[in-house]
Amino acid sequence: MKTLMKSRRAAFSLIEMLMVIAIISVMAALVISAFSNASYDARDVMARQQQATIQSAVSNWISGKVSGTTTVATAKALYNFKAVGTKRTALERLELVKDYLDSGTYDHFTAYTTDGTKVRSASMKKIKKYLVLTDWPDVTATNKAPYPKVELFSE
Repeated sequence: MKTLMKSRRAAFSLIEMLMVIAIISVMAALVISAFSNASYDARDVMARQQQATIQSAVSNWISGKVSGTTTVATAKALYNFKAVGTKRTALERLELVKDYLDSGTYDHFTAYTTDGTKVRSASMKKIKKYLVLTDWPDVTATNKAPYPKVELFSE
């Protein structure tokens, strides 16, 4: 009878097993949540880097146009309008600056952009964000040297 009692003391009870499983489940949920947020954060950082890349391409396009024989007013009209009174979409503006992007980047954006006003990449699509290449604004009292901006928006 003493050996029967010893074996019962060495084993886990059902309650103890359920408690261990519950603790492991809670820890797993925390780890999965941390990884889930990390992937969202990584895609958000990537979207901001892509925004900066396109902003740099727009700035380089402007510098290339204005350093030649083209005036700022002509470059601005070319950037804002495809024909008199017809504004360019964000995708058409991206087409203008594509020489200042590597072909893979340009192709990636055009592959994931279905709406001409919202430029997006694969990572932006997953986090429901998009880029807009805004109009080149006019000079105002507060903004003496305005340039077009590339803005990141959430849906």
